[in-house]
Amino acid sequence: MQIGNDEDLTLPSEWIDQQEECRLVEIDSNDPNFMRIETRMQETIPNTEVHKMERVQYPRMWNHYAFCHRNLRNELRSMPDLQVEMELFHGTKNAPPSEIHLGEYG
Repeated sequence: MQIGNDEDLTLPSEWIDQQEECRLVEIDSNDPNFMRIETRMQETIPNTEVHKMERVQYPRMWNHYAFCHRNLRNELRSMPDLQVEMELFHGTKNAPPSEIHLGEYG
């Protein structure tokens, strides 16, 4: 049984090359993704001011996510209108981001 293709597991096209296992890439405040995420955050937390946004580029974590997402889509293929994923945004306060993305749950 085929549950997808290798394209499902391809790293996102906006990722930049990296040599390290995990890389944080700052997203420019003029980037459409920055503006979209800032707007989404302000929908639930009015008057939020985003000072900095970084994308975690962690291929091992991405591959795990992409594989599980592909399997879940396959399991739920009889319900094509079901939303199987949601966005979650969070700040880190004083904790270094590495404690989160390199932690047990990534």
